[in-house]
Formats: sequence, structure tokens, C-alpha cells
Amino acid sequence: MIIYLACPYSHPEVFVRHCRYMKACRAASLLMKAGHTVFSPLSHGVAIMNNGDLDEKDTACAFWLKQELPFLRMSNLLMVLAIDGWEESIGVNAEIDAALEWQIPNVLISEKEIPRLATYGRNA
Repeated sequence: MIIYLACPYSHPEVFVRHCRYMKACRAASLLMKAGHTVFSPLSHGVAIMNNGDLDEKDTACAFWLKQELPFLRMSNLLMVLAIDGWEESIGVNAEIDAALEWQIPNVLISEKEIPRLATYGRNA
């Protein structure tokens, strides 16, 4: 199973963006530990933006969706981290809409459920 892990990112405060990034990375690592193949566009994109020649101010949501939606199309499940800001997130809403269009199942994971992702999908 390939899991596409969606999470809000944009926010005027750097600290909030950093916290969202860290939550996405933590969730992705726990899912990987549980044996899943995971694509976390937030983890992927922020690392590239911070270490490449991309400026956050110049890379709008449309830029990132063009990079990320092909990975969603190849995924078996859209997992949305339902942390603060997810309902208002343009990117997360676009990912949910695409998943619905492509008939990709989706699931919401609350922040308090993140630690349980280490056993997600296991029958133990």
C-alpha cells in the first residue's frame, strides 16, 4: 500500500509552519516504521525548498500541487493529518478533491492519533 500523507503547511507564522512540518515528518516516519510506503509531500517539499533554489514566497500552492498530485494518483490511500488548519488548507482540500475524483480512499487522522501510526494497519 502506498499512503499519500496530506498535511496543512501555509501560515503567516514561521513557528506554526515548522510545527506542521515536524508533525508530518513524525507521522510519515511512524507509518514507515509500521511497514507502509509513504509519500509526505510536506516533508519532501520543505526539504527541497530549504536546500534548493526555491523561495517560499515564489512557490505557490499551484506550484506544489503540480509536483505532488501525480504521486497521489499512484497512491492507494490519502491520509489527511487533521491538525489545526487542515479544513482551511487550499492544498489539502485540492488533494481531497483529487482523491475523490480518482476514487482513492481517504482517512482523517487526528493529532492525538499520530503516535498510534506506528501500528497503523496491523492486526496485532
